[in-house]
Amino acid sequence: MVVAFSEPERAVVAWLASSSPEQPSEAERPSPGAPTGWVTEAGRDGGPNGDPDTARFLKTRRFGNANLHVVSFSTRRGAPRTWLVRTVENVDGVHVADPIGGGGGPDPQRDFPWVNLAARWGCDGFSGGGAVAGEGVERAKRVRLRFADGAAVEDDTDGGAVAFHVDHEVRFPARVEVVDGSGTVIFTYSEFE
Repeated sequence: MVVAFSEPERAVVAWLASSSPEQPSEAERPSPGAPTGWVTEAGRDGGPNGDPDTARFLKTRRFGNANLHVVSFSTRRGAPRTWLVRTVENVDGVHVADPIGGGGGPDPQRDFPWVNLAARWGCDGFSGGGAVAGEGVERAKRVRLRFADGAAVEDDTDGGAVAFHVDHEVRFPARVEVVDGSGTVIFTYSEFE
C-alpha cells in the first residue's frame, strides 16, 4: 500500500531515513538504568537511519507555522523507534524537520497510564509529546500538562500519542493529568522536576 504523506510528513520521513556516518548512533547503546533493550536518543544532525516504508504517524498537530509529529518507524536494522519531530516551513516554503527526541524498544512498564515524553523548551516556548503507555492506558482519553506558572495544554490520546506546544517560556515542574472519557482525572504525576 502506498501512503501519501503531506509536505511536512515528507520532511520527517526524509530526515528519519538519513544518517550521519561521522557520528555513531546513540541508538545502538542502551540508556543507563533503562530496561533491557530500551534506548533514548536526542536530536542530532543526522537521522536515525530509518526505513521510510515503515513510517507511521501516530499524531500530528499544527501550532502556528510549525507542526509536531509523533512518528513510529523501524531502523534499517529492524529496531523499532518512536520520535517527536517538529517541522517548520522556511522562508522559501520548504518544510524542514527539526527532531526533538525519541527512542526505541518497548515503553518502560508502569502500573499507571503515563506519557513517554520527549520535549524541548526555552525562552521561545515548550514542545513535547510521545506515546501514551502503561497499565490502564485504554481508559486514558486526554492528557493535560499544567506548568508551575499556570500555563496548561492538553491533547486527546487518539493514535496512542499526544503532542503539546506552548508559545512562551514555561516554569517547571509540570503536572501531568491523565483524564478518562468522562473528564475524571484517573492518574496524575509530576514531570521535569
